[in-house]
Amino acid sequence: MAKRKVTAVDVPTEALAHHAFDPVHYTDAFHITLATDRPMGMAELAHHLFGKKESFPIYVGWLLYLRDILVKPFNIKTASEVNRDMDQGDRATFFELLQETENEIVLGEDDGHLDFRVSMLKSYDKGQPNLIVTTFVRCHNLVGRIYFAAIKPFHKRIIMGTMRKALG
Repeated sequence: MAKRKVTAVDVPTEALAHHAFDPVHYTDAFHITLATDRPMGMAELAHHLFGKKESFPIYVGWLLYLRDILVKPFNIKTASEVNRDMDQGDRATFFELLQETENEIVLGEDDGHLDFRVSMLKSYDKGQPNLIVTTFVRCHNLVGRIYFAAIKPFHKRIIMGTMRKALG
């Protein structure tokens, strides 16, 4: 079976974070058609996409390791701290659950340097389930702008690769 294609799309205006998260300094959105043989609710989709280390492409582990080394002096939460919280059952996903409806779940984190939201919005086209994953980023200061400038080149590849690996 061929892998499902992940494509860049316009940010959906119906996404909960679209109007509630302001100002926004960066946003992007990606679409994938979901399998119909195993329907999943929003919490299960979120856990499947962002709650299992094996959902991420292999290179993400190396990038997070490098990130942890580089951000430690700036008092930014490390990925290993978040993984520890997940392992202890304090989180269902890599990110904090902020809002959930029948067809959307919003994950994110607020920090001193930047805040971000990830909207996972499910829709149907002729009975076929689709998922749009949208990222919203708001920088608070120079550290946030520098941090996001450093990870931005990898962000799209990581999101698309994770969607393809976990849901494709």
